[in-house]
Amino acid sequence: MSLHVLEQLVTPKPGEGGEAKEPYWRPVGYYGQLEHALDAVLDRKIEGAPTQDLLELKRFILGVRDDLLRAVKERGQAT
Repeated sequence: MSLHVLEQLVTPKPGEGGEAKEPYWRPVGYYGQLEHALDAVLDRKIEGAPTQDLLELKRFILGVRDDLLRAVKERGQAT
């Protein structure tokens, strides 16, 4: 069984003296199936969707779905 890890990019605030800190990836979820990981990504995107009505939300969801499918295909994990 493969494990799919969902990560979020964290950009730390500059430290004292203004020195920039390196961004890093933080795990936010672990999924046994790719479909479950993709559902979690879609849920996170929908929660933060800047939409005013259902038509805008539908367009937003379809755009995110297309982005997810394209990313999976580029990684060679699509079945």
